[in-house]
Amino acid sequence: MPRTGDEKITDTVCSLPTTGRRGDKWIGVGRFSTLVILRGEVQNAVMDITDNGPKPNAFDIESATTENADYRRVAWTGKHLQVTLMSIEPGGAIGLEVHHGTDQFLRIDAGKGRAKMGPSKDDLSFQQDVEDGWSIQVPAGTWHDVENTGDEPLRLYAIYAPTHHAQGIVQKAPEDAEKDEEQGRDEPPPWIDEVDDQGEETA
Repeated sequence: MPRTGDEKITDTVCSLPTTGRRGDKWIGVGRFSTLVILRGEVQNAVMDITDNGPKPNAFDIESATTENADYRRVAWTGKHLQVTLMSIEPGGAIGLEVHHGTDQFLRIDAGKGRAKMGPSKDDLSFQQDVEDGWSIQVPAGTWHDVENTGDEPLRLYAIYAPTHHAQGIVQKAPEDAEKDEEQGRDEPPPWIDEVDDQGEETA
């Protein structure tokens, strides 16, 4: 079974006689070598992430991002910034919006997309095709969106400064994010030091 990089293979180690060839015959030479036999037991290796902010934290962000299938998952919340993982389905988008007092950094780890930014929702003069390895810098007060233009999920992570979402919140789909915001469940924790009191808008 070919490996995709997203799985964990459990192995078994055993010892077998080492063989050699003499003429037209294969013979044992009396020594043993170690052979690793793959059982064929393949398991999805999904990184377990807990938002323990503002305490120290470390995790493999590339693996976590490519494994994440949720629209938004807050991975770590600090007093001054926040790390979130995102997954956008083919044909979908993050959604056109502006954060008036928040800078954003986004990095693509899988898939292809198009970043759009501009001074107003009707003037998205900056447009750039992006893919694995590309970063997107969104200055506060800039209307922006990222669309999935490929045929597989667009996996990325976003860093907000200051913190923007509720600590550890997981939103399976864009509709869940909208509902959480409408019902006041997606607010930054009270212990953060900086707050974007200038607000945001959506198209």
